[in-house]
Amino acid sequence: MSSVSREEMLERARSLVRVFSDRSATAEDSRMVSEESIQDLHDLGLWRVNQPKRVGGQELDVQLLIEITAILASGCASTGWIYVNLAVHHWMLSMWPPYGQSKVWNDNPDALIASSVIYPLGAAKKVKEGYLLSGRWPFCSGVNHSDWTILGGLAESHDSQKAGEARMFLVPTSDIEILDTWDVVGLAATGSHDVQCTELLVPVDMTLAAADTRGGPTPGSELNPSPLYQQSVGSLFPHLISGVLLGIGEGMYDFCLAHLKAQNARTSGARLAALSPVQARLSEAGVHLSAARQLLLSNLKESQSIADAGKVPEIEDKLRWRRDGAFVARLVGEAGRNLRRLMGSGSIFRRNPFQRMARDLDAGLTHAHVSWDINGPAFGRVALGLPPDNPNL
Repeated sequence: MSSVSREEMLERARSLVRVFSDRSATAEDSRMVSEESIQDLHDLGLWRVNQPKRVGGQELDVQLLIEITAILASGCASTGWIYVNLAVHHWMLSMWPPYGQSKVWNDNPDALIASSVIYPLGAAKKVKEGYLLSGRWPFCSGVNHSDWTILGGLAESHDSQKAGEARMFLVPTSDIEILDTWDVVGLAATGSHDVQCTELLVPVDMTLAAADTRGGPTPGSELNPSPLYQQSVGSLFPHLISGVLLGIGEGMYDFCLAHLKAQNARTSGARLAALSPVQARLSEAGVHLSAARQLLLSNLKESQSIADAGKVPEIEDKLRWRRDGAFVARLVGEAGRNLRRLMGSGSIFRRNPFQRMARDLDAGLTHAHVSWDINGPAFGRVALGLPPDNPNL
């Protein structure tokens, strides 16, 4: 794949917004993003924005991944969600041992990877050949589109007094069972089903310790020495979710703006755009979204600059980024509430696309990685001199 500029990649994403928007109702009904949409992303090279150049990727920054995600989510939230949840694994796979990378990319550089990295839900028993992995994991977004899946688990410790080591296990999707559990009212087309396996043998070099993703050199650095692949995965993860939410919020804003310009109030006949309360509420939604975008992108730039300098971020920085990622979600949520008030009762009809955007936003806001109740206190305790409570950062 030839090198493509950041702006060209963004323009390619913009070209798909209307296409994905037109497909969003059908995708929701089928509970799955269409294979046609998946292929469109392949055809434009968008899946491989963070993939190393040595295997045909663009090796561009994580900030660009999030910017593309927001653009796509403004047209179809579920497609944006699937995009970031699968595309980010090209970035993460670059941190894997060389054997794991070659196992995936030598066969198919376009391979897609899903994940459910909830460590306590997987148990891994160490054996001579590697690990025997067992468990059941929820929220495995896009698994039906994926060739491989990353599952989180705790590798047993020989010391009964110590907790198991948090590891990620990269397995062929064909080796796990997909349970049809995804029947929801928001982000319905993400196909975020449960998956399970019992004593699935995973070679050691198809696994990666959570500790190896805290920032700095990784087992994959021999093949991929770029600072891009030496950032802290866990501290940036909330930004992936907030990138989708930002895109949904910006899509809602554009939709609402067009509505307000064209409509009159039913009760008084007054032009909605001429009413000062409408103008004020629209302005408030806009500033919430602008602030959210600025905060989101500034953290991603800061992370990359630290990696470029050959440094590892301090724990307080990591927790601050997670805090900010969660606060971005809060800002977008506030914007969404204002926009729903402006849209009025007409927006509750199923024929109105705005109601789906609102439901998708509400669904995304429930994600644990953007929970203020989790990420706010986690930063606050460290800022106040207490030890961190997240062992994987």
